[in-house]
Amino acid sequence: TTMPKGRGGRRRKRRTHAAELQEAKAVAALPDNVPRSFVFKSGRVAGCVKELAAELRQLMGPFTAVKLRERRRAALKDYAAVATPLGVSHLMMLSQPDEHVNLKIARSPQGPTLTFRVAEFSLCRHVKALQKRPVDPAGALKTPPLVVLNSFGGDSRAHIRLAAVTLQNLFPSIDVSKLRLGQCRRVVLFSLDKASDQIEMRHYCIRATPAGVNRGVRKIVRTRLPNLGRLDDISEFVLGKGYTAGADPLSESEGEDEASQVVLPERYTGRGNNKSQRSTVRLSELGPRVTMKLWKVERGMAEGDVLYHAHVVKTPEEAAAARRKAYERQQEKKRRREEQEGNVMRKKQEKEAKKAKRELRRQERAKRRADALERGDPLDEQGDDDDDDDDDDGLSDGALAGIIIAVVVVVSALVALVAYNFGSAFSESSKEFSKVERESKEDRV
Repeated sequence: TTMPKGRGGRRRKRRTHAAELQEAKAVAALPDNVPRSFVFKSGRVAGCVKELAAELRQLMGPFTAVKLRERRRAALKDYAAVATPLGVSHLMMLSQPDEHVNLKIARSPQGPTLTFRVAEFSLCRHVKALQKRPVDPAGALKTPPLVVLNSFGGDSRAHIRLAAVTLQNLFPSIDVSKLRLGQCRRVVLFSLDKASDQIEMRHYCIRATPAGVNRGVRKIVRTRLPNLGRLDDISEFVLGKGYTAGADPLSESEGEDEASQVVLPERYTGRGNNKSQRSTVRLSELGPRVTMKLWKVERGMAEGDVLYHAHVVKTPEEAAAARRKAYERQQEKKRRREEQEGNVMRKKQEKEAKKAKRELRRQERAKRRADALERGDPLDEQGDDDDDDDDDDGLSDGALAGIIIAVVVVVSALVALVAYNFGSAFSESSKEFSKVERESKEDRV
């Protein structure tokens, strides 16, 4: 079949990339105030931590900087300085100061900053190595994931509730009235273990397959033209070559049950998932897996006082002293910044005043020249037009030549002194050598 033609004889693509265009329109329909994030690493980290940072960017997509260029010595405040103009709401920083890995999540621009201690993690390649049929997540990564919080609801501790709100606000909120079924492609699960206060993060891909159909029929539905060259009958392809009479044709299906079957309100990704069709919904893990624990909560962008620490408990007096110290440090920083800005402004004004004064002198010299030409007086070839500029801009040519001559004289004197000392030392050593040789001859005689 040929590609259909439109007006002017130009060919148009009508069927290809339709799903991608639909997903792009769904993402564009999201509001502008969706959370956007930076995921980066700081300092020296291991190779597996670099891979974890890249995979966290994919997990946070599509509203994250996938190709963010990092600097090893850049701190959190450096990224925070550019986050607000770019509309970035969250910063995620991976660091490895010692044998442990830390994950900092900061809300830009006011904070707070949550520091998690990563107990263990598994990369996507480790998760795929344990799966029998890994799933390609290329299409699912184009839409934001759904967030599921497990075991966070009944906890009344302030730091746990803050962690739950922070993790939930990393991703766009759901508006059920405007949500399309094609946008539900991924799930991010945060599960809290109340015994150890550890938070486990899992990343899944949502798949849907027609219900009540075995694997052979799904092959026919999904493939355009099945290969029947080595089979005697179509039943061998549908039921399998080793199928015996009386066996359950659904035994090869992947554990279908009534709880996982739903009626689709609209068409979903994949063949056979049409509107009003009963399909089985399954989750396939994509990775990465991260097990972490909330370690510290700080006010502001990791520069304020500590609101919570997992292993340090302060009395009210110590907390007040820490807040006062942090406030004094901020005030001192503010004073230095204002002083520096004042110095920069003063130098700029002095430079502009100097420039205006120089321009005024040039205008006066031009006026004197014009008056001299009108009167018919001879012009002074060695006028003061260049003298003033030399006084302002730097040294005159004569002064510069004098300095060069003085430097040459000093260098020549030093060379002569070194040569004289070397010659004296050489003559004394030759005399000493001749004396020793003469004494040795006398001893032999």
